[in-house]
Amino acid sequence: MYNNHQYWKKPILALADLCRVNDDLSRYRFQAAYLHRPMFGMHGSCFITSGIVENTVTWDTDNLVEDWWFSLQVSSAMMGGQGNKLTSRLQAHQQGFKFGWIPCIAREQSPQTITDYIKQRRRWYKGILTLGDPVGYLYIATWTWPLLIPSMTIFYLLISGWPEAIASWCYALLAFDEAVRICGLSLALFIQDLDAMVGWEDMLWHQSLCLLLAPTLWILDATAILSAWIDMPSGFEVISK
Repeated sequence: MYNNHQYWKKPILALADLCRVNDDLSRYRFQAAYLHRPMFGMHGSCFITSGIVENTVTWDTDNLVEDWWFSLQVSSAMMGGQGNKLTSRLQAHQQGFKFGWIPCIAREQSPQTITDYIKQRRRWYKGILTLGDPVGYLYIATWTWPLLIPSMTIFYLLISGWPEAIASWCYALLAFDEAVRICGLSLALFIQDLDAMVGWEDMLWHQSLCLLLAPTLWILDATAILSAWIDMPSGFEVISK
């Protein structure tokens, strides 16, 4: 949960990390609890490992995403470096190292400024691109395209008119994609507010803001992703939390 300190003091930043809550409670929980291997990478926040695993894999790396790097190394460490990274990731559960899910609540802190938010995301995306992991490339591609859809749609509508300019099947697909995305954010927000013991009136207000500000969140992430494709961070940038 990203509600540890000054929660909702900065609404856009409070909403921006909902995608991480959604990830933690969905695909990352699924892979840890049921697959026991990092099929989709992992979040380093609130990650716990044993000394045996850490001493075998080590945590020392110059990569910008040490948690994703670590997940790849855990997958391949017991294979003696054999096979490509994708094969190592898929076969890790047969080699001794497994991931698991601890049923508890851990609280984190979001960045304090929009600039720091974009810097943080840019580092993550660029770091994944430099790993040479096919799964990482796939995720960056799938993350880039949906984030560009809202801005591309708005631009097209501005120059062509509404709604006749878009084919009905395309409009239905876009509407479904946005509905799923907003529902995921809304559910993550409800769980996070509930954990923070937010009152019901404030919860309703937060849900309204989530709906209204959702396009802003996509623009922030799209900016970070595009800057990762264009500009390489010079190093591990320290941000304020």
